[in-house]
Amino acid sequence: MTENLEIEYKVMLSKEEYERLLNNFPGNESFTQINSYYSSYKKPEVLFRIRFVNNYYLFTYKEIKGEGRLEHEIRIKSDPFNNKELLDYLKSIGLEKPFIKKGELTTERTVTYLDNEAELCLDKNYYRGITDYEIEYEVKGNGTLEKFKKILAGANISYIPSKSSKMARALNL
Repeated sequence: MTENLEIEYKVMLSKEEYERLLNNFPGNESFTQINSYYSSYKKPEVLFRIRFVNNYYLFTYKEIKGEGRLEHEIRIKSDPFNNKELLDYLKSIGLEKPFIKKGELTTERTVTYLDNEAELCLDKNYYRGITDYEIEYEVKGNGTLEKFKKILAGANISYIPSKSSKMARALNL
């Protein structure tokens, strides 16, 4: 299992803003990821994500820590619900089988790596018959909110923080 402190800033985009940014930041890498959100019968209020991307699964459980979120992640090659490390971790936080799939969201992601600063992610998301667009600035080094705001200003986009996460939108929370 790995743990890392995630600090990111997000802004919802119109389709036109998304396409304009995609032309300005064509990306170093593009891929599709399927995010499935689960809980258990014993603790339905505790949610976790299993993401399928590039032929592997990535389990993620997030805890709020200061200005970011502490991510607990396990990379899994095959069926996550038969993975001993994952099942042991879930049991340690009070979650046991059977698990309930609460929802799903598919993202077409284009990532631009900004050297020693951040990952700039342009996302086109599909869930519950809805398509939306979002930009994420994931701090990886000396990235700051001010640097993100400058990128947005350069594309004539206002910094209006996204009020809901992908999970919240997918689950209609």
